[in-house]
Amino acid sequence: IGIGTKNLTAFTSPASPWPAEDQRLERYIPSSMHLTLLIENGILGWFMMMWILFVTLKSLYVAHARVKDPYLQMILWSIFSSIVGFIVSMAAFKAFFNLSIQIMFWSLVGIGMLIATRFTEKKNGFIRLWRFGD
Repeated sequence: IGIGTKNLTAFTSPASPWPAEDQRLERYIPSSMHLTLLIENGILGWFMMMWILFVTLKSLYVAHARVKDPYLQMILWSIFSSIVGFIVSMAAFKAFFNLSIQIMFWSLVGIGMLIATRFTEKKNGFIRLWRFGD
């Protein structure tokens, strides 16, 4: 169990009358998103986020083998590569605190999963579309 989401910013105080103390406290905030997830959400929270990403990678890899269209295979492989790059780059910057990167990343995950579930030859009978408001 971690300390809670976005509670690491509580360690820095911009209104402090001692600027040297502010700089000393800022050194303890990790620039790695993996460490930030571990501290804020705990090991279980980090594991669940990595589980979501690795299940997505597995689904994209299996769909890449099943899809017969070479154009869709190229799109799936590029989305797969971008997710792997995102996981690696999480070690160097706080990816989840940048809204534009988040929108692009989760949109790519959604497009990849759409291709993986819609255009593969093996149809999954458990996919349902719930329409609300009808």
